[in-house]
Amino acid sequence: MEKLIDIINTDNERNIIQEICDNDLAKVKNTYGGKRKGSGAKPKYNEKTTTIAFRCPQSKVSELKSLVKAKLCEWAITNK
Repeated sequence: MEKLIDIINTDNERNIIQEICDNDLAKVKNTYGGKRKGSGAKPKYNEKTTTIAFRCPQSKVSELKSLVKAKLCEWAITNK
């Protein structure tokens, strides 16, 4: 856009082109990002949650994950 404006000879032509470009850009509305009603992850539980981390023997990782996943599924609420 700047190169086009540099090519134009008169100030009047520059102003007209700049006004057209500014008006077209102002009409474009982003449809992505920002806040939108109803967007985002729905709560899985009826209370606040927190992230925890702890050490576990490598041989017990899959067993522990299974236990934790089963318990979290038991506590989860159904979102409609």
